This record gives sequence, structure tokens and C-alpha cells, in this order.
Amino acid sequence: MSQPASYDARTSDAMVSPSVTELHLFRHGPVDVGGRRRAYGHTDLALSDRGREVTQAAVDFADRHLDGVAGVISSDLGRCRHLAEPLAARLGVPLTLTPSLREQHMGDWEGEAWEDLQHRYGTAINDYWNDYLNVAPTGGESYADLYDRVGRWWEEHKAALDGRRWVVVTHIGVIRALACRFLGVPPSDALRFAPTHGSHTHFLLAEAGATCAALGEPTGRSTTLAPAAAPSRVHRLDRPPRVALSGSAGTGKTTLARHLADRWGVPYIDEGMRRRLEAGLDLHTLTMQEFRQLNVDLRNEQEEREQAAIAAHGGFVADRSALDYAAFWLIYNFFEYEAETAEVMDTARRYGAKYDAIVLLPWGVLPLQRDGVRSTNPWQQRHYQATVEGLLRRDVEPGRLLEVPGLTDLAQRVGGAARATSALQLALWHRRWFWKAQAVAFGLPADSHEPYVEHGVSIRRETAAAMLAEVYAGGVPEGLADYPGRMLLVAGEREPQVIRRSLAALRRSVPQAATRIAPGMHHVWNVEDVDRFNGMLRAWLGGDVDDWLVAPATAR
Repeated sequence: MSQPASYDARTSDAMVSPSVTELHLFRHGPVDVGGRRRAYGHTDLALSDRGREVTQAAVDFADRHLDGVAGVISSDLGRCRHLAEPLAARLGVPLTLTPSLREQHMGDWEGEAWEDLQHRYGTAINDYWNDYLNVAPTGGESYADLYDRVGRWWEEHKAALDGRRWVVVTHIGVIRALACRFLGVPPSDALRFAPTHGSHTHFLLAEAGATCAALGEPTGRSTTLAPAAAPSRVHRLDRPPRVALSGSAGTGKTTLARHLADRWGVPYIDEGMRRRLEAGLDLHTLTMQEFRQLNVDLRNEQEEREQAAIAAHGGFVADRSALDYAAFWLIYNFFEYEAETAEVMDTARRYGAKYDAIVLLPWGVLPLQRDGVRSTNPWQQRHYQATVEGLLRRDVEPGRLLEVPGLTDLAQRVGGAARATSALQLALWHRRWFWKAQAVAFGLPADSHEPYVEHGVSIRRETAAAMLAEVYAGGVPEGLADYPGRMLLVAGEREPQVIRRSLAALRRSVPQAATRIAPGMHHVWNVEDVDRFNGMLRAWLGGDVDDWLVAPATAR
């Protein structure tokens, strides 16, 4: 099967092989919802002023960058027609309108504000958000219904669309459904994809599979882009996270993976190869076929362990990703076996789609330590790092591939998991699922999760960087020893050890301080147990230490 010849989505002289179908998907502009969040699917609301600006930006984008378009296909709803009609006119191609590409039908909820619906249909609303895939609004469609509808449209029309370039104007739910179908992502994970209003998504479709050349890219300078499939805008994520760490030996994967798993309360999935080597496996005794099979076994084993963790706990943190095993396959020259290699690479991409994030750690920051297992040859490790970086950047949506920034800067001041965690926090800062995971890990009540998430994502990254640099700089704050007054130092029992251990260092600086542990509490326990926290404050202000608190030496 021939592939596209040097296609660049940003040029107007793109040449595509006749065997490749191109779909350029545009989401309609924002509508006027009267200042309230509304359930609207088939309700035909008018574009807002912003919507008209975004629509014009999308038309200009298509005019600049798309030549040779066979036609424009659009949802028949007005907010899409406002974009589709001028697009077709500007490109000089026919326009086809179809109800098959409409947004999800919200039934009796159409046009209503979500706050009003919550009061009127409380239980039904909660059921819907807990299982949007299968639960339909009263008298409407579930997301599974929309996914099937869009799938039927594609199967009925793909032969007629074959080998040409098309523009499709539609809604976020439809774009998500097509992305899931083309990329092999289950519809239960459709919320991974978050193309903003007026954005451009581009698929190249061939018999051998699909390539996503753009996902939710802005079409104008005034358009704000939500990163493609970024966990920040993807999930409301009412489940634990599914995260894999990648990188060569000595990058800190194991330390950080264990730390995150503990912090988030999910299983840690260790590296299968290391476990075998520690048990005495000698790779030099294996035949080439046995070595190849070992690679496949390791990949399958990890997949099974990840699925078991999802079934039992909802999430996991894994030391290596599915794509790491594809990298091993390539660096050991197994690519000479073309059919097997094609299967390995395809499986790695499909497996990789289930992660909320893959964290790529930088090579060369930490010195390689001899542990009797991994090679300390720096060039071998660098070879692997380069290979896995290439695969991850090629096959993982940018918003789900997190390359930890600022690691070198922090290395001199902070050690181990704390150093890596602070850098990772900055990479994840505006990702809603990260704050949701923090809320769960901190034991916050369910009704406090959303305010906590909103507060977290509202903090500017620059402010967060300054705060983390101060927090992880280490040591006792300057001038603290000069404080002569009363002081109460409290840490939650379920906080990271580094925080609990800091009590002793602070007490040495301020001998008059009382140090206590809050039993069963996490970091944000002023929200986790408001009554306990307020009781502690009232007792302290009254001159006492709340007897519910325990001395560090007696904590569990």
C-alpha cells in the first residue's frame, strides 16, 4: 500500500496518494448559551459573537491550507452550517448536509441549564455523568448510541470517499467518535479527545490503518487550543489515573513510579525484565527466537497486569509503557522480521492509547548506578533513550506525552522522588485529571473534588514553579529559630514520609513547638475533615492541644 507523499498539513501543495483518504474535521464555533452551561445537542442555538470570529478564522485557515478538496460534508444543524456553507463557497466545492453527523441528542434535557437539570433530575443526571457511555438522557441518546450512529455513517460512505480529500464540519461528540474509531481507542475513552471550537483535526486513512496528522489544532491566532487528547481537558476522570513512566535506565522511573502509586493509592506495576534478571535470567543463554519471544511475553504480561489493576483498582502506575517494548524490539534488530514487527508496533500503539499519560524522563541527569542488573554502558542507554523518545513522540498524542521539564535545575537542590515529583507536577499542573487524582489521594469528600480541581487549575504555572522551588529547596526557613512564641506543627498520618519527617527538623529549630500527627488524615485535611480541623484550631486558640492529635512517636 503506497503512503502519502511528503504531505504537510500546513501547505497548500499537498499531494496525496489515491489510496489514501483524507478527512479534515472542523468543529463549529461557540454558541450563545445565555451565560449558563446548557445541555444542547440537537437544539439549534445561534452562534455567539465569539462563534462568528472563530468561524471566520476556520474559513480563512481552510482557504490558505487546503487545496484539491472534493467536497464539504456537514451536520445539518445551523451552528455547523454557519461554517460549512462559507467553507464550501470559498473552496468552490459541493456541500452535503446530513443529520447523521449531528451532536448527541439530549432528549428532554435539550436546551436546559445543567444546574436546573440537577435539581429536576438529580439521580438521572448523576447516573449519566457516572456512565455517560451507556446512560442516555431522558428521551435522548447515550454516547454509545451516537458512536454507533456515526459508525454506520462512516461504513455507508467510506467507499465513496476513498482516495480523496474531504472537509467535514461537525460537533465535538462526532469528532471524538471518529477519532476513537480510526485510532482504535474504545469509546469509553472518548473524552481523551478535546478539540476546541473552530479547531482542525486531520486524519489520513488507508487500508493499512489511520494516521492522525493534527488533533484539535487552532485555526486562528485568537483560538485557544486544548492540547490534543490532553488529560488536562480530557477527563473529569472520576476514576484513578493510568500512567506509565518511560525512559532509559537511571532516569528515575522506578523511584518516581513507586512514589506516585503510593501517593495516588493505585497499584505499582514493576518492570518485568528487571524482575526476571534479578531472579537469575541470563540473556546470553537465549536463542534469537527465545529472545524475541521474551520481548513479546513481557509486553503481554504488562498488558495483563495493567488490565488486572484496572479491574481491581481502576488505575495504575507502570514502570515502562507498552511502547517501551516496541523500542526494545527495534534496538535489538528484530525489525528484520517484518510481519512480527508490524504486529508489535501496531499492538504497542493500541496498548499505548489506554494511558492517561506517559511520562518521559530525561536521560543523563542522574548517574548510572551499578546494581548488577542493568547495563552501565552510557551509549547503550542513550541508544535506547533516543529510540523510545522517537516512538513516543511519533505515536502518542502530544497532550498525553509529558516530558518532565526543569529536572536539571532542580537536581542540585532536591533529591530522589521529591525532585522528580516537583518537576512532574509542573508538567501536569493544568491537567484536570491530575488534580482529581490528588483529591482522591488526599481523601477529600466527593463534594469537595470539583472545587479543589477548579482551584488547582486556576493557579498560574509561574506561581506554581516559584512555590515548588521554595518548597523543595529543603531546609528550615530562614529566621524561624528566632520565633519566640507558641507553635503547633501538624502533619497528616497519610502524608508522604518526607513531610512527616520534617516535623523533627522543625522542632530542633523551634524547641518550644508542639509536634503532632493527625490520625488517618492526608495533606489537605482541612477539607478532608473540616470538623476535626476546626476543633484543632479552637483548642489551640484556647491554649490547648487537641487530644485527638497524637505525638509522632505514637503514630501508626
